Amino acid sequence: MTTKSAKDAAKKPARKSSSRSDKAESTARQELIDTISRSRPVQQLLREIEEYPLELFRRICTLSERQRSAVPDYNLGLVPHLGEMALHALIDAELVQQVERDVRSLHTYEPTAQGKKIVRRLEVETSKTD
Repeated sequence: MTTKSAKDAAKKPARKSSSRSDKAESTARQELIDTISRSRPVQQLLREIEEYPLELFRRICTLSERQRSAVPDYNLGLVPHLGEMALHALIDAELVQQVERDVRSLHTYEPTAQGKKIVRRLEVETSKTD
């Protein structure tokens, strides 16, 4: 006779979620996500997510070059949440770095060497299209 331990008895086989209602719910959920994703406000938000970091990057590069120093955070005029996320994306992509050189602001930022190379290429491409 085989005896089960308390540990074995506590283990229950995982239930597969292959029931028809689970599939219908999943399909309905995906349909809702797709419908919302196609809406104009969401499409505009997606464009903003792509464009805002580029604008912020150019602003940091321009101000840094003009001032010949790192740009204080209060000069960035960040849009709440999206601006912070864009700034973190630029730092994470190693296009901008945070430096602590200015006692008048909490944070200052400047383009990295890689960022400066890319902004020069952008300027060349922009001047060709104008």
